[in-house]
Amino acid sequence: MKKVIFLLLFAQLLFSDNMSFANDKKKHLGISFLLGNATGMYMKYNYQDNSYTKNLLIGTSLAMIPGVLKEYSDSKQVDNYASSADLAYDLLGSITGTILGIYVSKKLFVNIKQRKVTYNVKF
Repeated sequence: MKKVIFLLLFAQLLFSDNMSFANDKKKHLGISFLLGNATGMYMKYNYQDNSYTKNLLIGTSLAMIPGVLKEYSDSKQVDNYASSADLAYDLLGSITGTILGIYVSKKLFVNIKQRKVTYNVKF
């Protein structure tokens, strides 16, 4: 539960207006976080036989693809370049999002036939 609280606070920090780094970096971090979260949930829910590490690596790699493609596109434009700092923020967002996605999906149960989603929380 501590991990979820930490990651939710981190997510709130991503979208706050008081951040000291550039708006572009916030976008890289936030979008990668959301993609990482989705891929983490997808990996855990659909590939339950995989180890935690394997799901984390695959989920993070999938979440990184749009950021890498954007930087590649930037490098091909005149007067523009690929930024390693942008890729670092993409990686940070992807990893934290994937960790949260894997953790959330451990407690998530989706029943498509009955159109029901349940989440188990222990207090």
